[in-house]
Amino acid sequence: MLLSIDWFLDRCRTTLNVWGDSVGAAVVDTLEEKWVEKGGKV
Repeated sequence: MLLSIDWFLDRCRTTLNVWGDSVGAAVVDTLEEKWVEKGGKV
């Protein structure tokens, strides 16, 4: 019983972690594009 609860919670944590990383990467990509358009160097 405990193992199945831990398995489910681990899946939720992993999903949330991947989603958060994706959102962070999208934000950085958007900000970098705006910065480069203003003449910034990469």
